[in-house]
Amino acid sequence: MTTPKPPTPQGISALLKRAGFERAVETRKGRNVSENTAGFHVKARMDTVTVNYWSDSAEMPTTKTIAAGREMLACYAADIRAAGWSVEDRKHMLIVTAGKAGQ
Repeated sequence: MTTPKPPTPQGISALLKRAGFERAVETRKGRNVSENTAGFHVKARMDTVTVNYWSDSAEMPTTKTIAAGREMLACYAADIRAAGWSVEDRKHMLIVTAGKAGQ
């Protein structure tokens, strides 16, 4: 299935949530200070949508947590592509664009 419509952060977020992935939740703790839980983070970027994996801010980044984040991005990409969107993997984030008709 291809999706010629431009993606929206809300649509991609809902797709990942339906697929069973956890969304990162950011909590403001003060001016310029925040904490977050582990999960996907989606936002608009011009006519595309970016998807990142945020590790739990309480954990120190290690080779293991970085590898786990890469694995999660690969899982997100597979589900987004299966829904018909085009996905470019930029190692630390995914860029989602409209699928091309006939793909």
